[in-house]
Amino acid sequence: MKKISLLLIIAAIICTSCYQYVWVPIPGYGEQKPSETFEPDATTSNELNVLLSSFSTGTETEKTIKIANGNYVLSDLIDVGQGKSLTIIGESDDAIISFDDSYFTADKIFQANSQNHFALISAEEGATLHLENITIKGKELDAAAISTGTEIETILAVDADVYIDGVTVEGVNWPDYFGMQTGFGLRTMGTSRENTITVKNSTFSGFQKCGILIASTADSSTNNDKIAIDGNTIIGAGDIDTIAQNGIQISTAKLSNIISVTGNSLSNLNYTKEGSSATGIMLVSAGNNNEQSAFEAYATELEANNNFSNVPYPTSVYI
Repeated sequence: MKKISLLLIIAAIICTSCYQYVWVPIPGYGEQKPSETFEPDATTSNELNVLLSSFSTGTETEKTIKIANGNYVLSDLIDVGQGKSLTIIGESDDAIISFDDSYFTADKIFQANSQNHFALISAEEGATLHLENITIKGKELDAAAISTGTEIETILAVDADVYIDGVTVEGVNWPDYFGMQTGFGLRTMGTSRENTITVKNSTFSGFQKCGILIASTADSSTNNDKIAIDGNTIIGAGDIDTIAQNGIQISTAKLSNIISVTGNSLSNLNYTKEGSSATGIMLVSAGNNNEQSAFEAYATELEANNNFSNVPYPTSVYI
């Protein structure tokens, strides 16, 4: 046995000095797996228009649409009806959705929550809107075409769940941003339903009044929204004297509804006239006048946990 072992050792030494090792991968370990192939449902404007129109007017309650990189020009509102669920996922943010010039007319004004609205995307009561890796392009409005008494949003959700990740939202505004107190990149409105609002890793610019406006019901007994706004970039119009813009505004009766607002970068929010100010992040205590100190303490946390550039007033609180 000793002689055999010695011979094996000598043979092993000879082999290692005379030959190169050949690495044989163990199945399932250390192998490069092929990446998942992105298989789009739409590659042209016409295909996307047909899919969205069919979903809006049909009986289908849940739909996922993947779109390849490219420019998609739509002719009608992206409408997620009551109780429906729509997911749109782009190949990357080079999957760009814009709207035909003919869309920006008074004919496209609709009613929501007892108000007139003009929006590019609308989610109704009980709906779920999921947007990922796309660009939504708004434009400057013709003040003669859209009544100044109309609420303006790029994305509007009324009592709906919203999930936005990796989305670029170029908002809707009036010429020279003249002082109409509306025009929001994203606006959510809550009345009685518990809504989950998640916005992350996204960019908002070109808005008239506010990049992200989260407005919950003032009734604290039914106000149970779950709000998370993290890692976004909010870019205002800069040093202007026509409107005091806000980057993010959250109106809620309970701070416990806010899960997190961290890692956002807010810039170019500076109103140059005296008597008012633009704000990076504004907290509004909806219907709750008893927690001013708590709201102010949280505003201090927000200033520390988010980034501000050319924003003279990073945070503010309204009770």
